[in-house]
Amino acid sequence: MFFANVELNQIDAEDRLFYLHHLNDSIQQWDGNLSLHNPIWLQEMTPTVFRIVDGFKVYHLAKRYTPEGSIPAKVFPENSSLIQLWEQRVQKRKLENNLSTMAYLEGLLQMMKRLGLIAYPDDANSGYRLPEIGQKVLTLVMVQNLIDTSNHCKGFTDIHQLGYNEINLLNSKTESDLAALSTLFEQMQLKGKKLTSMLQLIDELSRGYSIQLSDILEDSELKATRESYPAHQRYRHIKSRLLTLRFPELNNLLAQWHDSVKRTGLDNVVDIRHDPYFENDHLEFVFSARTATELTKLLKRVLEKSESGELMHLFSFI
Repeated sequence: MFFANVELNQIDAEDRLFYLHHLNDSIQQWDGNLSLHNPIWLQEMTPTVFRIVDGFKVYHLAKRYTPEGSIPAKVFPENSSLIQLWEQRVQKRKLENNLSTMAYLEGLLQMMKRLGLIAYPDDANSGYRLPEIGQKVLTLVMVQNLIDTSNHCKGFTDIHQLGYNEINLLNSKTESDLAALSTLFEQMQLKGKKLTSMLQLIDELSRGYSIQLSDILEDSELKATRESYPAHQRYRHIKSRLLTLRFPELNNLLAQWHDSVKRTGLDNVVDIRHDPYFENDHLEFVFSARTATELTKLLKRVLEKSESGELMHLFSFI
């Protein structure tokens, strides 16, 4: 490795062997005049031709401002190990908090194909895997499948915002299921807990209640939700409906409970609580008061209703 000023016209920007998707795609602030604190990384292909290892955005900025100029670079020799260069690059990206799991997998797949590797890491090196992947050996077929699956998910999630477990969870779905999910969650950009909770709920409906994704797509309430609400407002409504499908009797009971509480006229006076499944033999009356006088007034209002049919009806739920 050595440092040099390299002419921009000697850099082959079409060689994208080391290209990685930018998780943080902020605009570089550089006008072509100030010194670069982090020089571009290049690999020498011939004495006059270089490929970019790290710094694609910097190169394009330099090309815009000084098309006939040069750029300071950290240069690796032609005989450098490609896999080791790639590992240095992804570790640098990880430290910069600019490496998604999918970008790692895409870059790894490209490198494995170039080097003819059927598994990573192989016997010749210890490899670099993201902490979330752990010590798992990644085969070419496995990585290819994960990436192929991700291409079917772009309609409802940003694949570069997903972790390895979420990517794996989606990989367990069939193409027809992924197409159905794209329809159900169109443009919702689900990720993290929202995505996993939805997928787990759909799996429960399939395994425990024989309600398949095709049935869910035909559900009239869910169709109405997709038609009536913009994408960013659908999550709560869709999840609520899926929960109702999973526990229809419980949800019907909850609806009756909430209606009965409103009928007592005490919903703004006291918080009347039951256990999650109405299995206990008592209700809890929880008061919130700032003074003893205020508490007395609240208690009096509840006592006035103690023999009313509406309040007595609440005890029929337990």
